[in-house]
Amino acid sequence: MSITLEQLSAKMRQGEQVPLRQTAQIVLTLSIPSILQQIVVTAMEYIDAAMVGHIGASATASIGIVSSSTWLLHGMLAGLYMSFSIQVAQYLGADRQAEYMAIPDEVNPMMGNRGIRLCLDRKKMFKAQLRAIYRASAYGNISLMYPMITSEEELDEIEKLIQEVKKGLDEKNIPYKNIRTGIMIETPAAVMISEELGKRVDFLSLGTNDLTQYTLAMDRQNLLLKNKYNDHHPALVKMIRMVTEAGHKSGCNVYICGELAADSNLTEAFIQMGVDGLSVVPACVLPVRKAIRSSYADEANRPEEAVKEK
Repeated sequence: MSITLEQLSAKMRQGEQVPLRQTAQIVLTLSIPSILQQIVVTAMEYIDAAMVGHIGASATASIGIVSSSTWLLHGMLAGLYMSFSIQVAQYLGADRQAEYMAIPDEVNPMMGNRGIRLCLDRKKMFKAQLRAIYRASAYGNISLMYPMITSEEELDEIEKLIQEVKKGLDEKNIPYKNIRTGIMIETPAAVMISEELGKRVDFLSLGTNDLTQYTLAMDRQNLLLKNKYNDHHPALVKMIRMVTEAGHKSGCNVYICGELAADSNLTEAFIQMGVDGLSVVPACVLPVRKAIRSSYADEANRPEEAVKEK
């Protein structure tokens, strides 16, 4: 029995055991891009060797030495990178806190001092982050999104800090660009005032993971609720539609992130709502792209009268 990446993710989140065969299937699927990359790299090395071979034996031998050394260094660095990434994900994932932040223990941290609340409580830290982001903006395309926004007063404070950061950069002649800003819509409060919030930023992004659990009043990591946790709940779908309409009315783009963005069963519904973009992990790009193409193909094949009615 085959299993999709979305289904495997759901099972793992709910604490269910996944058969080894299904896990191996997903691992193989995720490894295909890397395998293709290695094939291309190897082919390029063959081409290099063939071209250098015309120069002489010494040049050919040097290619072999350089290739071996490069592969050894690449393998060591890749191993360190993967190990570090896994350790960081394990340490800071699952709503754990970084020790250096010295955040006090909370009875319910998911409903506590997190996101923009923590940033505004620690303005020195937040300004340092904003300063780094604005300095980096001079060298590339950067957007800034604020998490856990629930009121316009929070935006007032953020905008004040940004002006202070810009003033400091101007005084030292440090270059920066005016970057696009957005808000993560992940609370019912933000949904209800999304039109007002949308007038003050360039884009809105629906954080469906937190929005689902806050709307249903269910901890998505609670195994006792795994059979009751419904991320397709009609209330959530209505909220997504409401935010999309409000965002467009206020003149900003609306995106969706979180697990629902990668749910190909909802892709067509998101397109019909007018959602401007879906943010998914790399492994889900191809399935979602396929769903998008299928949706537009179905639209093109419908009778003209049906398309007009829609």
